[in-house]
Amino acid sequence: MASEICKTISVARLEKHKNLFLNYRNLHHFPLELLKDEGLQHLERLYMKRNSLTTLPENLAQKLPNLVELLGLFSSLGWYLHSNNIVVVPEAIGSLVKLQCLDLSDNALEIVCP
Repeated sequence: MASEICKTISVARLEKHKNLFLNYRNLHHFPLELLKDEGLQHLERLYMKRNSLTTLPENLAQKLPNLVELLGLFSSLGWYLHSNNIVVVPEAIGSLVKLQCLDLSDNALEIVCP
């Protein structure tokens, strides 16, 4: 599975995809391949619903500055993180100045930074 994810991310990097679908991949950790180099600076939408993520990286905004969407299930404007196990939302999320929607529903949130 890990090599399949790396391949998917590599293709997205090479072809400068604006959307990346990593739903239903049984991910327990945020794929560090997404934060490698500068190749995914153009990424606008990241879909990661129904995984087993517990944390988000602090350098997310620095590495993926153009994210508009980071959602979980139903919205067309956000980051798709629905149905994971995320406990803490890092303060760095606030640095994603283009982010329009963030869906963290059905997670294990304990701390959400202001």
